[in-house]
Amino acid sequence: MFIGAWKLYHNRCGKSTIRRVVFQNQEPSSSLLLENPVSSDGGNSVVALNSFVQLQISTAGEELPQHEEICLVRTVIFVIDLQSDWIVAMSELIKLIEGVKVKKENAPDFAVFLHKSDGLSAKDKQDVYKDIRKQVFDELGPLNAMQVEFYLTSLYDHSILHAISKVVQRHLNSNEDLTRLLDNFCQEHSIQKAYLFDILSKVYIASDSSSPDPDAYDLCNDSIDVVDDIAFIYNPHKIEPTIADINLDSNRKITFVSISNGLALLCVCSANQKFGDNCKIYKELETKITQLLF
Repeated sequence: MFIGAWKLYHNRCGKSTIRRVVFQNQEPSSSLLLENPVSSDGGNSVVALNSFVQLQISTAGEELPQHEEICLVRTVIFVIDLQSDWIVAMSELIKLIEGVKVKKENAPDFAVFLHKSDGLSAKDKQDVYKDIRKQVFDELGPLNAMQVEFYLTSLYDHSILHAISKVVQRHLNSNEDLTRLLDNFCQEHSIQKAYLFDILSKVYIASDSSSPDPDAYDLCNDSIDVVDDIAFIYNPHKIEPTIADINLDSNRKITFVSISNGLALLCVCSANQKFGDNCKIYKELETKITQLLF
């Protein structure tokens, strides 16, 4: 079992809404009605993505925690609201990273979510991303060796799910083995791209190593709810695996295959691929995935 622990920082930047939308299936628009979703003393929860991935989440309040406390977690997610004074938040981030350098042997990874990016144009997003990243690394100097990743995120597209997926994958011990397994699977069956998703949260815990295709990822993500809802009508007890093809155009389709433990394999492949009905292929892959994850 993998247990990832992280903390979400910077007060009133959208961190509580991220947790509600991603892990509690709340609609992003409903967050507009929340005036003060988290008390100033923070909160703690354990989120089970599925039977083998659990996340222990601690949300900081208005004050940043002590450096000793930070070093108890594996990943710090620092959320910066791009629609507020992000320069102040960036200074807090630098101070936080510098403060844990004395505990470097136990220092956590940092994932910086540049949040609410939906309010910016495509050009402004990239400009702000590059500017914040450069300023943070310039200030840190030799501390650049500490793992700090930056992500543009929004609740109104799939960017927040992609960012959280990357955080989860970073600490999944079998991630490299899963990638190799999906690489071999794609090569054997001429698949363009493959993702292993957690159905409930729509966080993907692995993919093959081919170049990312943002459009394909978005379509795979959108197809999960559609297929899962329809499958519930015909297979409510999920006795048999769900296999479905979704045609994207005359050349490509997405094949959805449910796997045990709340997972689903989604493959982007040629429209004329005929392996979708071959349950034996997926049963063999499911056995291999289970062996790697347990």
